[in-house]
Order: sequence, then C-alpha cells, then structure tokens
Amino acid sequence: MIRARHWRPVLAAGLCAALPLLAGCSGGGGSAPARILPPAVASALSRNAGVPAETVAADNAFAFSTLAGLRAGAAATDNVFLSPTSLSIALDIAYNGARGDTQTGMAQALDLGAMTADTVNGDNAALQASLVAPDPAVTLNIANSLWLRSGSLDPTFVSANQQFYGSQIGDVSGAPANVNAWVNQQTAGKIETILPDADYSQALAILVNAVYFNATWTTPFDPSLTADAPFTNADGSTAPVKTMHAVGSYSYFKGARFQALRLPYGTGRLGMVILLPDTDSSLNALVAGLTPDAWTTILGSLQTKTGSIAIPRVTSSFGAQMNDTLKSLGMTAAFDPSRADFTGIAKIPGQNVYLQGVYHKTFLRIDEKGTEAAAATGVTIGVTDAPQLDFQMSVNRPFLCALVDEKTGIILFIGTINHPV
Repeated sequence: MIRARHWRPVLAAGLCAALPLLAGCSGGGGSAPARILPPAVASALSRNAGVPAETVAADNAFAFSTLAGLRAGAAATDNVFLSPTSLSIALDIAYNGARGDTQTGMAQALDLGAMTADTVNGDNAALQASLVAPDPAVTLNIANSLWLRSGSLDPTFVSANQQFYGSQIGDVSGAPANVNAWVNQQTAGKIETILPDADYSQALAILVNAVYFNATWTTPFDPSLTADAPFTNADGSTAPVKTMHAVGSYSYFKGARFQALRLPYGTGRLGMVILLPDTDSSLNALVAGLTPDAWTTILGSLQTKTGSIAIPRVTSSFGAQMNDTLKSLGMTAAFDPSRADFTGIAKIPGQNVYLQGVYHKTFLRIDEKGTEAAAATGVTIGVTDAPQLDFQMSVNRPFLCALVDEKTGIILFIGTINHPV
C-alpha cells in the first residue's frame, strides 16, 4: 500500500490541454510535443469562451493557501516552489469522483465553493482554451494521464478525463516505472520521477498531471553585466550569487513594506511577478497577507517606471508529499480509508476507494535568457483491503426462513421459499 491555483495566467500558466495536445503551444526555447485538443477545450476555443472570475479567484486562493501551508511545513531556509495549476488540475479530476463529505472537503481545500464537478470541468476547459498558443516566444505544455486497471473505474469518470482533460490512458501495473517515464518526457527531463519507488500492486489508479513552461524575456539581460553579489539568506547569512543587472522601464509598484515588479516574456502577455519584502519586513509577513483581492490590487497598481533591477540567477528543485497540507485545508475525508467517498470513480463491493498520496515536484530556472519551469503531480488512488471471509452464502435457490422470538424461542413464522416473487 502507498502511504505525500499561481497565478494560473503567470509562471506555471501553460494550460495547453492534455492529450499528446497542440503544436501551437510550442514557442521559443521548448520542445513540447504536437498535441490534439480535448473535445471540450476545442469547443471552448471555437466559442472564444471566457474564464469566469470566480474560477480565477478560486485558483488564486488555492495558490496562496497551498503556498502558506507548504512553507509552514518546510525548514525556514528551504525554497518552496509549486505549480498550483498542476495540483488543482489533478485534484479537480479526482473531484469528479468525490461524493458527500469527501466532495465537500475537496471543495473547501480547492476553494471551489458550491461549484459542481461539471462547472469545474467546463471552466478548466475554458481556461485551457484561453491559453492555447498565447505567445510565439513561449512553450506551454500541460498533459494529463490516467493509469488504471482494465475495467476498474467508472466509465463516466474515465470519459470526463478524456473529454475535458485529454488524459492519456495507461496500465497502472507498470507503475512507478511507466508513470515516471511519462512525466520525464512531458517535462523535458526536468522532473525525472514523480512517484516514489514503492509497491503499487494495490493501487486502483493513478492520476498524473505534468506542466512544462519555457519562455524568453521580452528584453533579455546582458550576460556581461552579470556578476557576483551578496544575497542574504533566510537565516541571516550572506553568500555571493550570480546576479543579473539591467536598467530600463518596468511595471513596478511600491507597496506597504514590499516592492512589486513584473518582467514580461515574449510579446508581453505572460510575465513573472516578483514581490520583495522590505528589509524591516519578512517573507512570512508578505505571504500571510496574500489573498486574491490583495493580489488583484497589487497587479492593478503596477505602473511603468524607470529603474534598475538586480535579480539572481536561480536553479531550484522542490518536492513534497501534499497529504498533510491538503488535510490542513479541509481535505481530510479524501485520505481516510474509512470515510472517503469516491464512488464516482469506482464502486467495489466490500472495499472503499480513497486517496493514498498526492505527490508534487517542481523545477525552476531563471537566467539571462528567460525562465524554464516544470511541475508534476501524481495522485495515487487505492482501495481498502478486502475483508477476510470465513464463508460465503449466496441465497440463490429455494430456502427456509423463520421469524423467531429470541427470548422465548418461539417460532412466530416459518416457511420455505421456492420463488422470491
């Protein structure tokens, strides 16, 4: 048995859909495979469907709460970098099969409010459609896959996977090797494995999402200006790091105890937003104050100003098992074998379907040319062990039955049944 929503339009914004997806998603610097749009995404694209504001707010709320949760469980000196897009899509897919308290808890964790699975699926399709080929200088690739045992899942659940998310179907019996190989391919080798080396023989299914993003700056940094500069770490120590320098016009905002900067990619639709706390503040205080409304205010306050910037080169990898973080956000029943209700995924007599583990990994590179980022999320779905049976009795032939008063022993009714109706 296995025991671990960004601003969707920005860093990890590469929602190009999910089957082997769309050639137009490839931009400068990447190698996303040619893909076919899932039917619902193609339909949303043809209708130029907009993305509801409440969906964007939900995605952003999930992004901030998940970031805060991961930081709370990490060492003070650790980098924490995640793709809420990857996490939310994988969990949104699982949400299709949740029922009762399990569905309520997932909705709370994902900030979905009263949104139904159908609404979530439709909004995800619209979001994916809105991000198809957004910039010739950007490579965006999102892929989903569903690894299962033949005939083990509800056909409606499998159909939703393919209709809205274009999930490729694979055989779970090959996990983790085949799943990890798929993730490695989809993320251009930046995420080599998503599942730990373990026994997956009892896994009913595995949901996987992979995101790959590669983009060049609108105005690249001059490598000749890159030089060592001191960087103050979270523990107060300093160390020299390669730092890029530039002077120019930028979208900038000086807020209360922080600075905000947006650096565009390509034609400018996508960009990186950097928030830097003042020296008399802290990153913890900054993250604690982030909400969808606060985020919208910050972005709306950016104005073109002339200034100098110094940004370190970054190469970072991050990985976490997300169970505890998601439980802290209200998603407890989903991981409890005795309480989880995923009857929309599968109904197995005598057994209960639940989430065994949610695994998340990311990669980030920032240099003079641009940014490369990758993420993968794996969700293992298991079933409780089948009960040990002392006997089996199938009443499928004529039988005797009696109604007996246990106190006196008297038989109130008795008879033989040769045909039940």
